[in-house]
Amino acid sequence: MAIGFNQLSVRERGATKGGDVVPAYDVSGYDTIDGKGRVLLLVHGYNNSVDVALRSFSAFVESLEQLAGRPCLPWSVYGVHWPGDEKNPVVSLFSYSSKIAVSRTSAASLFDYLKARSGPEGTPMSISIVAHSLGSRLTLELAEKFRASAASASGVVLERLVLMAAAVPVFRVEERGSLRAAVRSVRGACVLHSTGDRVLRFAFPPGQTVGKDGFFPTAVGRYGHPERTWQQALPMADHSHGRAKKYGHSSYWPGRESAAAAAAFLGLPVPVVPADRALEEHELPEAYAIEEHVIPERELA
Repeated sequence: MAIGFNQLSVRERGATKGGDVVPAYDVSGYDTIDGKGRVLLLVHGYNNSVDVALRSFSAFVESLEQLAGRPCLPWSVYGVHWPGDEKNPVVSLFSYSSKIAVSRTSAASLFDYLKARSGPEGTPMSISIVAHSLGSRLTLELAEKFRASAASASGVVLERLVLMAAAVPVFRVEERGSLRAAVRSVRGACVLHSTGDRVLRFAFPPGQTVGKDGFFPTAVGRYGHPERTWQQALPMADHSHGRAKKYGHSSYWPGRESAAAAAAFLGLPVPVVPADRALEEHELPEAYAIEEHVIPERELA
C-alpha cells in the first residue's frame, strides 16, 4: 500500500494485530520524527489492526490533500499504532474494558519517545493530533504527561487536538476531572461528535463500567459535552446524499465533513461546511431520527 505519511508505533514489532505495548519506535527506521518543525499525529481507536488503521489514515490524509488542493501538507504526518485490539477477532470485539488501561500505557510510551525530540536545530517541535474513539483517551493522557512534565519535554509543544467520536467519559474533562488540565494545557482542542453513534451510545457505557472507569458514563463523542471545555464542539453529519445523515462511529476517518472541520481547526485553508448546515441534523423531522427511539435511554453519568 502506497501511503503519504510516516508511522510511529508502540505495538510490539511484527504484530499486525494485538501484541504488547513496547517503547515507541519509528516504523520506517530512516525518516525519523526528530528535527521536524511541524508534525501531525493521527491516532486510531479501539479494535483496529495495523491494516485497518492504515486504511483509515490513508483516507483521512487523502481527504486533507483534496480539500487543500495540493499533495503536500504543511505538516510531517505520522500515523500512530497502538495495540487497541487482540489477535482473535472475537476476543478483540469484547476487549474494550481492558483496552482503557492499554491506551494509558500507550500514551506513556509515546510520551517517553516524544519528550526527547525537538525541531530543526533544537527549536521546539510543534505537534497537533487528530484522534478517533479510544485514541482520543490516549491523546488526552499524552497531553497530561506533557503538562505534568513540561520542564523535561521542552523540545515539544502540543498545539491543537481534534478528537473524533471521543471514547472519553465526560466526567474526566469536567471542571475537576483528571484530564481537564490536560485540555487546558494545549493551545486548542476541538471535539467532533454525533448522537447517531451507536457504539458510543450502547457499547461505551457498559464497557467503561466493566473497566471500572465510571458507572455507565456518557462519552464526550456523543454530545460534545462539556461544551465549555472545548474551543469547538461540532456535530457531524454526512450531507453528500441531499440530506443530513448523522455520523456513525466509523464515519469520521473517511468523512469529508470531519476532514474539513479538522483541517479548518488545524489552520489548513480549506472550505468548511457552513454553520447552518452543520447544525441541520438537529432540525430534521422525527422520521429521520427513528434510531434514537428504538430503546429508551437513561443517562446515568
